[in-house]
Amino acid sequence: MGEFRAGAALLAAVLLVSVGQASAGAGTTQSSVGVLHWVCGSLLLGAFEGGLLAWRYRVSARRAVTAMLLSNLLSVLVGLVLLNGLLRPLTRWLLGPLPLYGLRRALVALPLLGYGLGVLLEWPFVWGAFSRGQGSWRKAFRATVLVRTASWVGLVLLCLNAPDVGLIRNARVDPSLSFARGTSAWVYYLNDADQSLYRVRPDGTQRTRLEHAYGTDGVSHLVAEESGKPGCFDLWVHRWGWDSLGERLLTAVAGRPGKVWWQTKLSPNTPQAFGPPVDFRANPRKGWRVLADYQAGRGLIAWRDRPCRSLSFGLELPCLTWYSRCATVLPSGIVIYELGEQIVALDLRSRRMGVVALGRGPAVVLEQGTAPAARPR
Repeated sequence: MGEFRAGAALLAAVLLVSVGQASAGAGTTQSSVGVLHWVCGSLLLGAFEGGLLAWRYRVSARRAVTAMLLSNLLSVLVGLVLLNGLLRPLTRWLLGPLPLYGLRRALVALPLLGYGLGVLLEWPFVWGAFSRGQGSWRKAFRATVLVRTASWVGLVLLCLNAPDVGLIRNARVDPSLSFARGTSAWVYYLNDADQSLYRVRPDGTQRTRLEHAYGTDGVSHLVAEESGKPGCFDLWVHRWGWDSLGERLLTAVAGRPGKVWWQTKLSPNTPQAFGPPVDFRANPRKGWRVLADYQAGRGLIAWRDRPCRSLSFGLELPCLTWYSRCATVLPSGIVIYELGEQIVALDLRSRRMGVVALGRGPAVVLEQGTAPAARPR
């Protein structure tokens, strides 16, 4: 018993120092709750697993809880290392070329991978919790599967009901984009792959490359403003958030830009990446209202008064974070916005969502002669 305690104390000290070093180099955006909450949550999980192990197999509660606490700390360390090395490339591979359509596949494969790694990491610790002659490696493996399954099922259910995964609960993926057909609008956006400006229809058709947009990055976004020429607009790129004066990419193009109908401190004059949307509806205060929140876990927020209801389409996980930016509401009530590194269309009435194009910072303009309309609720 004394050797077990001494070894456990030494391993705990090594793991805590390693976790601290790993978290210091892992950045501050791993998840909405941070690495400290990872550690605290793992300790609670370890206490639950240790209690279950002690109750089911009649082993020492102290040895069982200590072993499971250490195994969960090790899991955090391995998770942080994998997060910066293997896990992010694996996530991108699972998501595929159109991430929204590969999201379900990734969210099935990654938890299964985590479950399997957790069993392998905890197996030696569970064996160590048994006294001599009390259990074999095979018995320890069965016990590991039992406690890991119990904790993992609860963890998955908790994550699915967390506020940071509203996109998974509320969106219904529709690759056909049939709900966006027949819309007399153009979506202008930036493509990081070739640093160019593109435009496309809201249903993903008629994609056209227009010109280079040098120096764009993850915070760049487009703004369409009325031109000095009647019935035309100018297109600007803002590269450094709302403090940027912007650069004009297109001048006097035929089309009608929208307006931000309600203002915040972050959007006093022109559309911003986050905040209230550009809205083409005749009466934006009726039906669904939307807001692009700066927190990825909240994402695009939609609410209405009659009947009273609210939805969020955020996604923030340790291995996957998608910000919602640059929202525009079309006359039909369809929302066009940036989700991660893709431009998506969302029909709030049916909650159908599809990928319009891969890119950033969209700005939407209507063709001349398209009148504002309010979609029936």
